[in-house]
Amino acid sequence: MKKIGTFKVGRPRPPPTPTTPSPTASSPKTSAHMAKKKDNGVTILEIVWTNDLVWQLLAQIELSENRVVVLGKRKKGKNTSGDSKVTVYQHMAAAVFPQLHSQNAVAMGDRVKQKYKYLQFCSA
Repeated sequence: MKKIGTFKVGRPRPPPTPTTPSPTASSPKTSAHMAKKKDNGVTILEIVWTNDLVWQLLAQIELSENRVVVLGKRKKGKNTSGDSKVTVYQHMAAAVFPQLHSQNAVAMGDRVKQKYKYLQFCSA
């Protein structure tokens, strides 16, 4: 492929076939495309975070099995628990919101993660 001025000269691209979407076409991204595997589709309404609920969440974060994953290790020699952050957020959601967690564990884990990130941002 030669470059002449600001244009590239070479073999032209083939036109897009009907089975391949065109690169300029926009594909709508819905929640169905971005849904996690275990999400059962039950919508969880907005959570009103009272002071009591925030303190319950902070108590869950401070538990040693959760703290190691979410906040990191205190001592370098200590191994992690092996759980992912997503799993830990879902466990914390189960402790703070047992009824809502049984309806949709993934959504509640996301809500707890969002609140944790908000609290982390506010304290910085």
